[in-house]
This record gives sequence, structure tokens and C-alpha cells, in this order.
Amino acid sequence: MERRRQQTMRNTIEWLVGPANKPLQQLQLSLMVIAAIYMWVTAFFNLYFGIGYILFSYGMMLLAIVTTGFWYLGRWRNICYVATVCVLALLIVMLLPAIYLANGGINGPALLYALVVMTYCYGVLKQGSIEKIVLMTLSITIPIPLMVLEYQQPSAVYLYSSTSVKMLDLWVSFFLCASLLISIVAGHVRRFKQELYRARRLTVELERRARLDGLTNIYNHKAIFEYARAMMARHTPMSVIIFDLDYFKQINDTYGHPFGDDVLVEFSRVLSESGAGEVGRIGGEEFMLICENDSSVVLERVLFTLKATWQRVDLEHHPITFSAGVAVRKPADTLETLWQRADEALYLAKHSGRNQWRVAA
Repeated sequence: MERRRQQTMRNTIEWLVGPANKPLQQLQLSLMVIAAIYMWVTAFFNLYFGIGYILFSYGMMLLAIVTTGFWYLGRWRNICYVATVCVLALLIVMLLPAIYLANGGINGPALLYALVVMTYCYGVLKQGSIEKIVLMTLSITIPIPLMVLEYQQPSAVYLYSSTSVKMLDLWVSFFLCASLLISIVAGHVRRFKQELYRARRLTVELERRARLDGLTNIYNHKAIFEYARAMMARHTPMSVIIFDLDYFKQINDTYGHPFGDDVLVEFSRVLSESGAGEVGRIGGEEFMLICENDSSVVLERVLFTLKATWQRVDLEHHPITFSAGVAVRKPADTLETLWQRADEALYLAKHSGRNQWRVAA
């Protein structure tokens, strides 16, 4: 029951101010919702307690209807920013003077209201935009002639009928202004959290891509050697196999680099899907496979399986073979000596006719 009530509340809020994944839109629509509520409450409050001129109350109702119309355009017609600027202009140019003159002047809520609207303009409108500069300037300057008018013509301002009515009006105005300030802060917090989440995801993705080869999407040279060093540090059984595609330069010269790229992608896929260990591209057509195994029988089986799988791959022009060099880790090995022995075994395989592998002594 409680969950259903929370879901209903969440759906209502999203219907009013938009989905939670659009905090800026929620911030803009919240202004319109709170402004419309403020206008309706002020209109009925002034009518009920006889504060101000009756024309002021009806004017507030009209402004509330207009603000609701802008809310509709912003929420359902995708012109939220334009609607926000129009509502702010109404609040500053029309509502601010009306509240000042009809609700106690400098002793009423008008200056608090002007401060909140100015804060909203600064925090929500586009940085450096003309509309932001104009609206902030108006929200600062409009109260000045109003205060001068009140000083010179006190009768132009409608005073409260009693202290209790004044306190009630100020309390209601304070509550609504505080609601708008809270919505501004909450909106910026949501935006900050979402931007922080996006930044973290982007950082993780950039770190991941920095470790991958751009063409084959497997570990690049740096990453595969870092993985190998981590394996060496754990002192676990380990072997290194270096692969080289036979006559790859001739393949590129004969069939073009796009075909050569396809061959590299397919070969890296075969290595990755073998499940024999971690795979990385360490050169143009050279790959390294790091196996958590030091059994020559297992390594021979892995190589036979890879060769059979690679021969079944349907390449565009003709099958391509590979040569490989294998080095099993010894207690005295460093990564450099292990890699060097595998490279020497690869060199022996290539100079023994290619399409074969050799195991380092």
C-alpha cells in the first residue's frame, strides 16, 4: 500500500514537472507550477481577507491562468525554456509591482519575492544569455522606483488591515518562496548527481577504450603486458604464446588494407572466443595469448584447436595461416625473458616454413 502511494506520488510529480532524468526541465516547470499556485493562493487570500484592491485579485487569477498555459506549452509542447523566460518576464514586470503596491509595499513580501526570482534567473537561465541579463537587471531595478513611489506617495501602497493579516500574508509568501528555492537547490543537486554519474561512466569507458586495440577490440600492447606483469606477480602457472599471421604484408598489398583489417578482426575473435586466456594485439599482425597453464600437453591442444578453428573461418579471398611461438614460464623468468623466449620460438617457426609453432627450450 505504501509503495503504491509512493508510486502514485512519483507519477503525479512527473506528470507536473517531467521525468526525473531531465532535472533542468523539472526545474523550469517547477517554477511555473509554484508560480501558478502562488498566484491562485494570493488571489483568494486577498479576496478572503480584503487585502488590496479587488482588481488585484482578479488580475492575479488572470496571471495564474496565463502561467498555467505556459506550463502546458513547456510540459507538452517541448518549448520549456521559452515558456520559462516568458513566465519570468510576467513575474518581474507585472507581478512584482502588483504585489508591492497591493500587499504592504516595503513591509510586504515583494522584496523577498524579487530576491527569489533574481536567484532563479541567475541559477537556471543560460549563462551569458541576453534574456538572463535583461531579467536579472529588471528584477534588481524595478523595486527601486517602487520604493521611491512609496516614500513620496505613501497612499499609493495598500496597507494591511491588521498585524495578524500581515503576518499570515508574509508566512504564506515565505512558504511559497522557500518552496521555489528548495526546488532550485534540489534541481541543481539532481543535475550535479546525473552529471557526476555520466562523468564516472565516461571515465570508465575511456579507461576501458585506452586499454583496447581500436581495430580488434582486444587488449592493446600496453594493456596485455600489464596483465602479464600482474600474472607474473601472482606466481601462478603461466605460458605466453605469440602469434604472427603468415605473409600478412603480401595479403595487404594484394587484396588491400580493408581485407587485411577483416583478417585481423576475425583472427582476434577466434583467439578471444577460444577461452584459452587473455589476448592482446602487440603489433601489426602479431598477437599475444597469456595462458594460466604450464602444461605442454594442454598448450599443444590449445594450438591444434585454434588452428582448426581458424581454418574454418570463411575469409573473402583464401585461407590464411599463422605461426606461433610458445614459452612456458620458468622460476627464474621475468616478463622480458619469457616474452623474448616466445619471440625466439616464433622466429624459429617462421624460418622453418611457417604455418606451425615452436616451443621455446
